[in-house]
Amino acid sequence: MARVHTASAAYLGYTSVDACWDPQQTEKELVPKALSLPTKTMAAAMAVAAPAPAVPAANAPAALHAAEAEAGRTAVLSSSAPRWRLYDGDCPDGQRNCTGSDANPLQAVANSGVAVVVPTILHIPKTGVDSLCEELKAQGTWANPGQVHCKGGTGDEAGLVRESCLGAMLAGEFRLTYVRSPREHVISQYSQCRFGDINWHSEVPGYDGSDGDAFSEAYFRKWLEHTAEHTDDYGCYHPANMQGRYLTCSRPKNEAHHLHSEAEREPDLSAALGALARLDFVGVVDLYDESWCALQHALRGKLPADCTCDKMGVPARTTRTHVMLWHSHEVHETHSVKPHPSSDELSDATRRLIDSATAIDRQVYTNATARFVGELCALQRASGTQLLCDGQMEKLRNATRYITSFWPAVKRAAQSCKLPP
Repeated sequence: MARVHTASAAYLGYTSVDACWDPQQTEKELVPKALSLPTKTMAAAMAVAAPAPAVPAANAPAALHAAEAEAGRTAVLSSSAPRWRLYDGDCPDGQRNCTGSDANPLQAVANSGVAVVVPTILHIPKTGVDSLCEELKAQGTWANPGQVHCKGGTGDEAGLVRESCLGAMLAGEFRLTYVRSPREHVISQYSQCRFGDINWHSEVPGYDGSDGDAFSEAYFRKWLEHTAEHTDDYGCYHPANMQGRYLTCSRPKNEAHHLHSEAEREPDLSAALGALARLDFVGVVDLYDESWCALQHALRGKLPADCTCDKMGVPARTTRTHVMLWHSHEVHETHSVKPHPSSDELSDATRRLIDSATAIDRQVYTNATARFVGELCALQRASGTQLLCDGQMEKLRNATRYITSFWPAVKRAAQSCKLPP
C-alpha cells in the first residue's frame, strides 16, 4: 500500500474506507454528508476489516487550510484514504522515487526528472480508458509499455490494465478507474456492439444492415427491451448497471460484460460505493480534460501547462493536414464506432428504458463525480489554477438534470469553490 502522508485528507471527511454515502438513502436523498477533517486514525481505519461508520462534521474548509499550513506543502484531497501525494519538488520522507513502493518490479519512468507513480487501471468498458491508457503509454508512464495492453487483454503480462471485475484485479499501489453518465454509457455500449471493430456480435439488432448501417433508435430500443427481460445480451454487453457490476464482482476478464443471473441485475449499492472509496483515483468521462489534469498531478506531482479554462473542454481543432491536439500524446480511440445521438436526442420512452436499467449506476456516478469535483476543488485552491471552469460545470449540470440528486451532491462536495447554481 502507498505510504500514508501526514497531510493527506479525505475530501468528505470519512474515516471509513467502506462508507461514503448512506446506502439506505433514496436517490432523491443521495447527497454528501457534511464535510469534516479526517483524524489521525485514518491509517488505522484503513487496516481494519470492519471499519467504523463515517464521522462527518462541518468544518473541513478551515481545517483543511490548517492542515496545509502545518504540513508546509500543498495537500491534494480524495475520499476515504490518502490518494494524491504531496510534492514541492522533493519526495516526501526522503523517498527516492515518490512511488510508495521501493519493491515494485515495474519501476516508473521519470520524465524530465519528475517521478511517476505506477497506476493500475480498472477498465470499465466504454468509459474512455482505451484513450487514457494510450496517452499514458505515450507519456512513458510505465517502464515496460509493451507489457501494457490498453484493452485489458490477457496479453497484459503486468496486469496493469484489466477489463475485469475489480475483485479479480491484482493489487496495485495506485488503482484508478473512470465512470460515465449512465445514459451516455448505455448508448455507447450499444453503439460498440453494433458498429465496433470486433465482429462477433452478429445477433445485435441492426447488425444485418436493416438499420441502414446507421444508429437506429428503434433497434437500440429493441436491444434495451430484450435485455430488460433477459440476462441474454446477444453476446455483447448487458447494460444493467454495468459500472456497479464491475465494482462489485469477482469474475475474470470479459465475464463482467454479461449478466450471469437476475441477482446481478442490481449490484449491492453499499458494496459498490465501498469499492469506489478504496480506489486511489476516479476520473469522470464527462470531465475528461479535468480528469486528465488531476491524474497528471496525482502521478507526476504537477499540473500540465495546458490545464486552463481556455483549453479544457474545447474540441480538438482539425486543419487540412492534421488535428490540433489539446495536449501532447492526446488520443481518442473510437473503435470505428459510427456517430450516435446523445440521450437528449432520444425519445422519453427510450430514456426511461435506459434509466430503468441503471438505477444503481446513477448513484455510483453521482458519488464518484461528487468525489472528483471535491478533489478538483481542493486542487484548484491549493494550486491557484482555475480548474472548475464555468462553461464545463454548466455543461455537466445541464447534462445530468435527469439525476435529481446529482447537482446538489456535486455542489456540496465542492462547497468551498464557486459552481453554477
